[in-house]
Order: sequence, then C-alpha cells, then structure tokens
Amino acid sequence: MPENAGTRTEEGAACSELEEAKAKPCGETRLQELMVRYQQADRAAAVELVECLSPMLYRFLKQQTSTRMIAEDLLQDCWLRIHRSRHSYRPGSRLLPWVFAIARRARIDGFRRYTRREMRETPLSEEFGSAVAVSAPEEKTPSDVWRHVHALTGNEQEAIHLLKVQGLSLEEVSRITGASVTAVKQRAHRAYVKLRVALHGQK
Repeated sequence: MPENAGTRTEEGAACSELEEAKAKPCGETRLQELMVRYQQADRAAAVELVECLSPMLYRFLKQQTSTRMIAEDLLQDCWLRIHRSRHSYRPGSRLLPWVFAIARRARIDGFRRYTRREMRETPLSEEFGSAVAVSAPEEKTPSDVWRHVHALTGNEQEAIHLLKVQGLSLEEVSRITGASVTAVKQRAHRAYVKLRVALHGQK
C-alpha cells in the first residue's frame, strides 16, 4: 500500500461530510456566460449572477464571524468590488478563483475596519441590494460538520472551503491566498485530521 494511502482515506472521510453539506451552485460554464453578459451591462445576467454566487460568498465571508450583520456587510462590499472590477475578468478563464480572490480581500479589509470602529450596517447598493438580501441564507442551527469546520483556524477553514466546498485546485487556492501550494496542502491536511477526529473520534 502506498505510504500516503491512509492519509487519502482519512481526507476522504472528512471530505464526504463536507460534500453532503455544501450547496449546489450554478455551474462554472453558466457563471462565465453570466459574467460576460454582465460585462456588457446585461441587468438580468447581473441579477442571476448575484443569486448564484451570493450563497457561497456569504458562507465564505461568514467563516470567521458569527455575526450575520458583519457577514452581510462584507457581502455588500464584495459585490461592490466585483462590480468595479468586472471588466478585469478575462472571458474564458475560470470565474470562481477570480471572484474568491476579491472576496478574500474584502474579508481581510473588512475585519481590519471592524477592529477600528464599532460595527455598523451600511445600506445595500442600489444595483445589488435586493438580490443580495434575498440570496443570503436564513440563519439555521449549524450541522455538526459545520460546527467543527468553524472550530478550525482561519487558514484551515479557508483551505477547506476553497478546495472542498468550492472545488478549486491547489494552484488556484495558492494564487488566491498568496500561500505556496505546499502550505495550502499542509493547511488542508491539518484540517482533514482535525475533522476526522472531531467527527469520528479517530486519531
């Protein structure tokens, strides 16, 4: 048996739980089509894009905060950044890595803001407000798997979310986070082991 076969089995057990928990987003091909139409000022495409992406962006942005107000504020900021940067997207390239790179920067900048001032809500943008508000998932009691995911470190949560929930490659996550591929692998492996122990009581 290969030396790392046991590790792959452990990771598979933890990841199967995550696969069951994740929502089914719009396909990458459809997202790219919507983004190109959005670049061409197609309002219907913009609304559908928001509806497709907002749930997964909301979960990503909410990883390290239990406050819905902060997560919704970050989601608003993320969409404003996407709107301003929309023409930098290259048609034909994968959309999710581009979107999550923007979301990660919005999250980092947002948390910096909240350390300097009291939390406050800002109005949703006129263009995206109603669609974002509708797309944000209702608060529910977290499943066991997501409670354990939230107990991971920030870097581990990020690696798990981007690799196993959003299905990005190691190279794409490396570009988004600025960490080396090896570092991303290590973060993911530590997360898999912790989840396996938490979910199944195995060491």
